[in-house]
Amino acid sequence: MNLQKQLLGYLDEIRNIDDLNSIPEFRGDIARFTERLTDKEFRIAVVGEFSSGKSTFINAFLGKDILSHATTETTAVITRLINVVKDDKLAYTGLVKFRNGSQIELTDLKQIKDYTTTTSTKYKVIEDIESVNIFVPIVNDKTNVVIVDTPGLNGMADGHRDITVDIIKKAHACIYLLQERGLTETDTDFIRYLLNYQRNFIFIQNFIDKFNEIEGESAEKKVAEQENLLKEHVFDKHPDAQFSICGISALQKLVSADKEIARLYDSSTEDLTDTERLELNIKSNFSTFEKIVQDQFAEEKLTKLQYGDTAWAINHWLHELIEFIQRQQSQAQDALRESKEHGALERLERLKTIINEKQPKHEKYLADFIGEQIRDLRKKGETYIDNELAYLCEDIGKEIDACINISKLIEKGKSMSSELNRKLDVIYDKGKESISTRIIGLYHVISAQIVEYSGIKSEELKLKQITINIGRSNNAFELDKSRLENIKEELEEATEAEQKAIREVNQRKYEINKAKSDVNAFTWEYNDAKERMRNEIYELGNRPVVRTYQRAYTYYRDREGVLGWFAQRVVGRKKCTGYETVTDDSAGRAWDEEKRKIENKYNPKIIELDGKKNAAQRRLNRLKSEQSSDESCLIEAQANVKSLSDEVAKEKEIVRLRIENAEKEHLKNEKVKLKTSVKNYLNDTVAEQLKESMKQTLEKQTDYLTDWALKNYRTAVHQKLQWVEQCKLEKAPELQNRITSLNATLKRLAKVTADMEALK
Repeated sequence: MNLQKQLLGYLDEIRNIDDLNSIPEFRGDIARFTERLTDKEFRIAVVGEFSSGKSTFINAFLGKDILSHATTETTAVITRLINVVKDDKLAYTGLVKFRNGSQIELTDLKQIKDYTTTTSTKYKVIEDIESVNIFVPIVNDKTNVVIVDTPGLNGMADGHRDITVDIIKKAHACIYLLQERGLTETDTDFIRYLLNYQRNFIFIQNFIDKFNEIEGESAEKKVAEQENLLKEHVFDKHPDAQFSICGISALQKLVSADKEIARLYDSSTEDLTDTERLELNIKSNFSTFEKIVQDQFAEEKLTKLQYGDTAWAINHWLHELIEFIQRQQSQAQDALRESKEHGALERLERLKTIINEKQPKHEKYLADFIGEQIRDLRKKGETYIDNELAYLCEDIGKEIDACINISKLIEKGKSMSSELNRKLDVIYDKGKESISTRIIGLYHVISAQIVEYSGIKSEELKLKQITINIGRSNNAFELDKSRLENIKEELEEATEAEQKAIREVNQRKYEINKAKSDVNAFTWEYNDAKERMRNEIYELGNRPVVRTYQRAYTYYRDREGVLGWFAQRVVGRKKCTGYETVTDDSAGRAWDEEKRKIENKYNPKIIELDGKKNAAQRRLNRLKSEQSSDESCLIEAQANVKSLSDEVAKEKEIVRLRIENAEKEHLKNEKVKLKTSVKNYLNDTVAEQLKESMKQTLEKQTDYLTDWALKNYRTAVHQKLQWVEQCKLEKAPELQNRITSLNATLKRLAKVTADMEALK
């Protein structure tokens, strides 16, 4: 017969013992153990407080940023990660189960937030949705392993805490995430409570990326420290329980796997490369956790873990049942023994008198004992509140210091009230959980069996709101900007002068180009006119040569001598014929005349064009001279602009640095103010309210616990007095039968216990 069937057989045998059915929760415990034995799943509950990074851890396991881990969102339903192999068609899909019985299949896991968080706009998640299943590879086979992400223990809706605790009780193992600072007293109390139901734990020290080795912190040192604390203060009385512990950074693992997350931190300035993601995967140390899961929850180990742990829990429960029956048997035997002794009637009457006389004293003792224990609880609770508020103040201070500018600080200030309320709710709920666990222990001290206890009831805590006022910087002093403004005005004027100079230079260039064009045009026309004149003169040919010849002419001269004198008087002067050289230039003069006509035709135009050309050239020369002056002015204007621009830039930098320093100083002062406000708010208002609320809760619990203890004490006294009366009335046989029945029950329980222990 396998272990499962044997254990179910033992439960059936125990179920049929009549004396046990009067024990409160007996039937419920039987049903819970039966469910654990018949369930096919191997469940691993993920437990973590609000600030332990539980949702980021689950996302890292999935490799996708799916479950909400924002401070404004809370996982509001039970989320189950069901193991499938990688090539299963269900891998990386989801199934939403509604309370009305309907279901929705999800092919895109990004939609999960619509069905799991308190900020969902589509559904009233707490009221509408029962659970969400996500199918994902967990171990490297088809083992029916399920990781259950509960809503947590803090800040939940009514009823969710009971659901969460019930899931943890039914789980076969537990992954427990620790905050950055490690184990707290609340953690150790709660883990001790969990040890009543399971023996397999994996503790995860999260946030190893935040440890600073320069400041003496390291993941290895922190993990070793937490391991020692667990061994010495939690598992020291539970040698049969086992645990593993490792340090990881869930954030680094998630970012390394999900490329849709561009940067590791909000303050990061550059997107991650593939190489950097690989480095983050190694730094996250997530592989150590995965190896622990593979080793501890391998298929061949699951049956022993699943049924062996349930057998251990049943065995623990059996010992409690035996103690309960033994107390009843002892009381009955005492009464029977008194009835059989000599002078029994007188002794019984005297016993009855003693019982009645001592009852007030015993009741006062009980009340005093409870009062003393509650006062001790209150003292520890106040210490817890002081410590938690100090941690919270430190954490908030770090967040405030991380604000890089006043806008971020104002944004932080706006969310501060709701963020503080949320974190204070966590502290308040953790405090209630711690008190609850301690009062359970107090019930055990008062009575070995807790009956009719339903948990601490307390009013909802409504904290006074913190008032946050963060102003924009007025730089704390009036910055002298007149010099900068004057320089800016000079720069504007210089820039205008520069633009004017540029316009003038450009205009001068235009005029020079036009003047050059005019010079070229007039030169061309001038040369063209001269060329045409030359051509026409050329067409006249060469000037005709002057003709020279001898021409005869008659002339008279005086006659020479005496005879000649007389002859001249008679006949007159002597007629002579002479010859002269004649030059004929008429053809040349005609040529010259034609030439003059041609020259007279062109020369006026040529002279005119020459004048225009010379005038254009003079204008061009003047413009070039003016251009040189304009360019000099432009260079001077540009130099002035550059000088003033440099001066403005320098002055701006001075002003910027002054403003930056002023803003830094203002930011620093506002941070101090905000941290002081938070500190005063926590140390005064909140601490007072939390302690007063705890005081009122404990006072109510004192009354309830005292009433419960006195009621049970009086019931026990009444039962003992009834047995005394039975003895007086000689009803010893009935008492003997009761003792016999209880003895038989003890034997049956002892046999079942022995048989179960033999299974080891």
